[in-house]
Amino acid sequence: MINIIMGTKGQYLKMLPVLKELDRRNIVYNLIHTGQHFLYTKKISEIYGLKNPDVFLTTKKEDLKNLKDMFIWLVRSLLAAFRLKFKKGDVIVIHGDTESTLLGVIIAKIKCCKLAHVESGLRSYNYLNPFPEEIIRIISTLFSEFLFCPTVKNEVYLRQYYRHKKIICTYGNTIFDTLALTVTSNGHKNYRTPSFKYAVASIHRKETLYKKKKLVKVVEILNSVSRELKLLLVLHKNTAYALKKYRLLPLLKGNKNIIIFYDFVDYPEFMKLIKESEFVITDGGGLQEETYYLNKPCLLLRQKTERDYGLSETACLSKFNTEIIKEFIGNYKKFTRRKIDNSFISTQTIVDYFEKFFAE
Repeated sequence: MINIIMGTKGQYLKMLPVLKELDRRNIVYNLIHTGQHFLYTKKISEIYGLKNPDVFLTTKKEDLKNLKDMFIWLVRSLLAAFRLKFKKGDVIVIHGDTESTLLGVIIAKIKCCKLAHVESGLRSYNYLNPFPEEIIRIISTLFSEFLFCPTVKNEVYLRQYYRHKKIICTYGNTIFDTLALTVTSNGHKNYRTPSFKYAVASIHRKETLYKKKKLVKVVEILNSVSRELKLLLVLHKNTAYALKKYRLLPLLKGNKNIIIFYDFVDYPEFMKLIKESEFVITDGGGLQEETYYLNKPCLLLRQKTERDYGLSETACLSKFNTEIIKEFIGNYKKFTRRKIDNSFISTQTIVDYFEKFFAE
């Protein structure tokens, strides 16, 4: 039996084409929800018609917003995991580098199940940047028997250090299949975007939010960019919590050129905003990949990135260097792909393998 353990917005968005393809082929699987992003994932399931989870490890009906919430969630999830029953030969599938990923690793080892890691092989080669994502990736690779990696570079790395494991290159990230599904849907076309020129900003990484000095720098950058054109800031709950904690939110709210979205923005609507924007500012790896697919300039507010997509094309790694940021803002239209080929086979590759080796 295939058992898919996930619970964050990013995991749902990247695994939804896999879930839909499993359903299309009538391949039976258990969907185990960790409860990390309950509200976000519920909305995504409704939009894309995903099946309801077979199991919820926690029943908290709101998303986690701070370390205290995270600790309580982790303890409750582990206690619930002990009650889960698996059969001999069952495979647990995890995705990415979140706390839900780590939880899946622990459950697989406790229950003596084989482990498959989707989006494997990504590395920044710095244990603390990003933290804890880099460490979670390494742990996931160490304890997984099956490694599904998105690029040839990831595959080369895995074959060099983990050649005893089963390594499958998917030649693309599953988020590209989600985007293909999203931008061609009629629902996506119905969303309206502003008539004025604008950029979109989204900040949410722990390495940014838990360090006041770095978050202050991000706020300064956003205010500076807003002097050039209007900025649509999509504010995650944990981001709002950190900004309030460090008393930085008034610096953004008082800026008339920054329009803040406090509530959840539907993914199709968000991608429409991205597609019609001038450029994107983010510290997220997901948006780095999404802007690559949409051929949209992207300023990464990070020191390092573990992802290849977009670098030297659509994505500019700022390293928080003032000159690099100024250069991007002044010449952002240069950051586009010369060759546009959006044909990817990642979902098909993954589900083909699941059907051949994992399905009952």
